[in-house]
Amino acid sequence: MNQLEKITELIGRGVSWCTLFIVLMTLAVVPDEVMKELAKVSKLVIKEQSEQDETMKKVYDAYMEYRVGVRKYHLISEDAYSRLRP
Repeated sequence: MNQLEKITELIGRGVSWCTLFIVLMTLAVVPDEVMKELAKVSKLVIKEQSEQDETMKKVYDAYMEYRVGVRKYHLISEDAYSRLRP
């Protein structure tokens, strides 16, 4: 069983995100496929939750708006700096 399958199994058993985070942090490097799957599952859960709760929808929409702006900022600041470092 690969790491993605193990994590998918944990999610299926209802393991909390906090526990899952701790498990992931024990890995030396989280593989891209695992990060992509976690992002997909996270987006799905947040979407479902925000459809059921108006306050969560407002917070999520505001966060996503912020995230778009901050990502643009990071491309010309933090990310640019990091790419220049050896």
